[in-house]
Amino acid sequence: AAAAWPRAPETWHVLTVALNDSDNYAQHAAGNLISQIYGGDQQPRGVLLTAANSSQRATTRAAALDALTRGWTEDPAAEELAARARQSVAVELVIAAIDAAVRRGITADDDFRQLVSPVSGGWRYPSSAWIDAVPEILMRGWAGSEGLRDMCLDGAARQWEHGKGIKKSVATALLDAAIGYARERGASTLEAYPIHESRGRISSASAY
Repeated sequence: AAAAWPRAPETWHVLTVALNDSDNYAQHAAGNLISQIYGGDQQPRGVLLTAANSSQRATTRAAALDALTRGWTEDPAAEELAARARQSVAVELVIAAIDAAVRRGITADDDFRQLVSPVSGGWRYPSSAWIDAVPEILMRGWAGSEGLRDMCLDGAARQWEHGKGIKKSVATALLDAAIGYARERGASTLEAYPIHESRGRISSASAY
């Protein structure tokens, strides 16, 4: 519904305030809406470029970059910002840059590793709109990846959320997305093997 807001001064005010909010979920949502409502317009582009270059908050810079790469897809300045963001120490900027590449159909092994890293292992990164976006980006970019499949099966089989490999919640979210992906393409039946074949034979009790 918000995407249908008019291009009015009140709309712009609300979205720019949210873009600079301390809540990264509000920032992320504002960037997305700005690209939908104002995509292609030069004045909003200028504001976003300033935010992407100069904001003290990495999350605001990431939200502005995300908006630019969505609403101004052929903009050389946005492409340059995305290239610089890949070298950033801020994980939010790296994720935003990789997401932009995936939306253009570009995937790379190094991007896959960089996306998997913040959703793996222990409490390295707090929950955020950017970390929450990683499963969907992985699904779009690496839908047929056997490596991602194996990581998801291992993560989903683990008893605890954190441990070696992808977090359990991320693994189950990706497996749920894979089911939807298959259903959208006409699959009527799915076979499930929660224990990967690489683990060899297991006891009946473990299988149960």
